[in-house]
Amino acid sequence: NRCIADTGILNEAGQCDEDDWEEVDPVDPPSLLIQDELHLLREEFGSFDSHYETLIQHLNRAFSDDTWHTKIVAATATIKGAEQQVEALYMKDTNVFPSPSPRLKQSFYAYAHPTRIQRRMLGALPRTLSRTYAIEKIHEEYARAIQEYRAAPETLYDALTQVSDEYTLEQAELPSDPTSLEAVIDDILDDYETQVSYHYSRDNTDLMKRVLRTLINVHLSDDGEPYYPLNGQLMT
Repeated sequence: NRCIADTGILNEAGQCDEDDWEEVDPVDPPSLLIQDELHLLREEFGSFDSHYETLIQHLNRAFSDDTWHTKIVAATATIKGAEQQVEALYMKDTNVFPSPSPRLKQSFYAYAHPTRIQRRMLGALPRTLSRTYAIEKIHEEYARAIQEYRAAPETLYDALTQVSDEYTLEQAELPSDPTSLEAVIDDILDDYETQVSYHYSRDNTDLMKRVLRTLINVHLSDDGEPYYPLNGQLMT
């Protein structure tokens, strides 16, 4: 039923009288739910969200005599623990696509090159330090390293010659001429100079902006050359 009434004829409680109700035909419940960023629906947030997800499914079944079941398509940045997460959120079984490859470090879409590593993941677990202080030190020390190599590119080349790695400098095909080598290293540093800090709330973002202004840039400026302040930009 739905209420067809002008606001002027509502009762004192702001509701419709029974005479104002009109019979309407029901519509089908949602047939498809698309969930992006599934990896964010974990822990406290996931527990809170699961109440609404299962409520929607219960209403669908209740109003369709248990004949209507919404399909859910979810995209996630990490597939680890997907079965347990989907069961906790939706009380449903999971079909993962694309499926894991039978070969290690290889799938239908990509493979891991044995020597040409383009990304390394490093983790830091602060102990006896606040999370904010730990992030501040990581950004500051990273900036110092890049700025030192900017001021003396030859030190970066010397450091690379000491690295024991399957991917050798010969494979990098760096020029032997010092001037050309310095230009190439300078271009390489361009790819590493920009730092990205991801934050889950506006308050946390504002805190990081203050840390950049009052701590990181103050420390870099006070130390003088070859260090210089960073230019922070907010992206949403």
